[in-house]
Amino acid sequence: MDTTSLVKAQPMGLEETMEGAEERAVFALESARPDYGVGVEAGLVQLGKGWPGHHLNLQIAAVVDRAGNLSFGSSSGFPLPASLVAKLKQDSGELDRYTYELAGAKKVREEEGIVYRLSGRRLSRVEMTEQCVSMALIPWLNKKLYGFE
Repeated sequence: MDTTSLVKAQPMGLEETMEGAEERAVFALESARPDYGVGVEAGLVQLGKGWPGHHLNLQIAAVVDRAGNLSFGSSSGFPLPASLVAKLKQDSGELDRYTYELAGAKKVREEEGIVYRLSGRRLSRVEMTEQCVSMALIPWLNKKLYGFE
């Protein structure tokens, strides 16, 4: 489902990224009426005050069910140059706008994402999505442990 209008172009921080994923999951649950709603959001996460200028791009998945049970999972994250993060913050733009600057490519396929180029074709955006969704589903595989019964 197209949920582009629900979220910021480029979430900054873990909280904004989680909020975007949850909003997408709830929208999917309410719109399509499935058993579960799944939302995925990519965002930049600062590594903390001890590492100024260090940010990871990662994906967060949210999974929600009709009873209101909610869980989150994350993908692996990859570092972005501090100079690019400063531009993203200043322009409020999306990472994809800087494809050429980062990887020398005018455009990358949606499935591959910029991570595919930066990782030397070792990891794709789709694989990052699979990681975060798989992690978010763990509570449903262990319902009793997580109190989802």
